[in-house]
Amino acid sequence: MGRGDLSDAEWERLRPFLPVSNGRGDRWRDRRQVVNGILHRVRRPRRHDPRSPTP
Repeated sequence: MGRGDLSDAEWERLRPFLPVSNGRGDRWRDRRQVVNGILHRVRRPRRHDPRSPTP
């Protein structure tokens, strides 16, 4: 588990809201890895955000 990844308790709270796999061609085998990747991108500061003030 990385620094910004969800804890086990956080993951258990989120799990009921994710779609259930039907076993046919499931693209996301490890949903936890996908969610952690999305959170990593969202939490990462943007370098070229036009709304941010220039230093």
